[in-house]
Amino acid sequence: MKKPVLLSMLLIISLAISAQSTSYRAGKCTTKSDYCPKLALFHETIYNFGGLGVNSVNADIIVFCNLWYMASVRVGINYYSFPKISSAGVPLEFNFMMGRGAWMFETGLGVDYLYVYKNYSKDLGHFKDNLSYAALTARLGVRYERVNGLFFRAGYNPHISLTNINKIEPISGSRWLHMLSVGIGYTFNN
Repeated sequence: MKKPVLLSMLLIISLAISAQSTSYRAGKCTTKSDYCPKLALFHETIYNFGGLGVNSVNADIIVFCNLWYMASVRVGINYYSFPKISSAGVPLEFNFMMGRGAWMFETGLGVDYLYVYKNYSKDLGHFKDNLSYAALTARLGVRYERVNGLFFRAGYNPHISLTNINKIEPISGSRWLHMLSVGIGYTFNN
């Protein structure tokens, strides 16, 4: 009875050790590039379940990396289109990640700029076109990232509206927008 339990425990321990050593940012790293990704390209959707959804195509560039911490800069192209509202814009964000292995806790601060070139509400009539919208953004979530592999992030991504909050239908009067975000893409080593 004791031998099968002991053998199964040894098997579980050996599998855990081998799984940890194959994860980047862990195990026997001989150089910095063994555990530091360089660039991630991904698509992200940010949504508040109240009518506002913003999609973006992004590049996330690692600017600092060690075994326990990473920092990155994200830049992208925003777009959202509803039946009668269309816009394009640019997000810029600084992120800080903590953790060891592929899963990391992520925080970030940034700005989001949208240019609304078509803006109409059937309830209120035609709004003014060609509006600029700016917001401060924050991020609190998780990130899964492997060198030359899958990139995934999810979290809470609030926006604090700075301009034209009463002139764009999905934002109308809300300075603080509670948003959730999900992103998926690919991480490159160089």
